[in-house]
Amino acid sequence: MTTPSDLDKLSAEARERIGALRSRVIRRANGALPYDYIVPSGVYEEQWDWDAFFVGLHLISVDRADGIYLKNWCLNFLGHTEPDGQTPGGIRPWAGRDARLYHIKPLMGQAAFYASLALGHFAGSHKHISPSPRLDQA
Repeated sequence: MTTPSDLDKLSAEARERIGALRSRVIRRANGALPYDYIVPSGVYEEQWDWDAFFVGLHLISVDRADGIYLKNWCLNFLGHTEPDGQTPGGIRPWAGRDARLYHIKPLMGQAAFYASLALGHFAGSHKHISPSPRLDQA
């Protein structure tokens, strides 16, 4: 049977291994991406929707200051949103929007929420908002 101690050890090991990859998933602003951004792994230069979203969530679970990357994720995508609301699922630094994908919208609000929570950008009272336990403990 797995004990809480076993889970703590496993969690610490995973955090250490994943944390070592941090430098491989952060990119500086480049071309069509005016804000520093997250990539799914070291081989990509494109900003993708759900890949970067989940990497960003991991980053802020370790260091709330990394909420800047989720904020930038939102700003980069919003900068490529069409007048009709179509938002690309990927942005290439060398060519801009990847017009094949348009499925980011459900993640945009969540990314903005978690970035704002991590960076302390909520104004006024937000007692009705229940942050995830991970962020609440940070």
